[in-house]
Amino acid sequence: MSKIAVIDVGTNSVHMVLAEVLPDFTYKILDRFKDMARLGNGAFETQRLSDDAISRGLNIVGRLVTLATPRDFPLKLDYVNIAVLMERACEYFRRRAVIAAAVVGAIGIVGIFVLRADAPYLFSGLTSRALPLAIVGALCGIAALVLLIRNAARGARLLAVVAVAISIIAWGDAQWPYILPQSLTFAQAASPTGTLTALVVVVVLALVIVAPGFILLFVLDQKGLLPEEGVDDEPVVERPAM
Repeated sequence: MSKIAVIDVGTNSVHMVLAEVLPDFTYKILDRFKDMARLGNGAFETQRLSDDAISRGLNIVGRLVTLATPRDFPLKLDYVNIAVLMERACEYFRRRAVIAAAVVGAIGIVGIFVLRADAPYLFSGLTSRALPLAIVGALCGIAALVLLIRNAARGARLLAVVAVAISIIAWGDAQWPYILPQSLTFAQAASPTGTLTALVVVVVLALVIVAPGFILLFVLDQKGLLPEEGVDDEPVVERPAM
């Protein structure tokens, strides 16, 4: 039978499991340790690990190795550059975003001909009063794609959001005043004034009551002030040798 020590470095905490490998290649957990590292604090904003986070992580891993060594757990250390892994992950998702943007662009071009044949009223609106909005939306989409290719993800996200929002507004403007072109207008489909007023009041009250809690939760999460879900924050404590 052999003993192994496995260290898992996560974005929030670092875990170590001491285990014994049995003759049938199953294993038995002998001990566990955990400490909070919070390596991911601010990483999604800066796209890199902070110096403080790296220092905390190294100190915790060093303590865990110190705990495992006296217990005759042979260590086979594989050094992984976390920054390189993050860079590879960002590159992977960037390529997927570029492919998705190219596919959406191709579908949009084909959609122009489909609209002309199957929805002439909407096509007429998009090529007349809603044309400036459609052009701005298309330009924002193209700019987002260019920024993705140039690896400027933050600006690309903003432009992508603007492109989608403007495209939806252009769509509504193109078929106004119809909700179903040339058959049902917004005025005909609208509920009575009393119902609309009650709905607006309910939405406003929901925003006033619920929104502050979500904002506070988001701020606390971004600052790393929330504990790990389902696990108490416990420091690493050396236990008696087995």
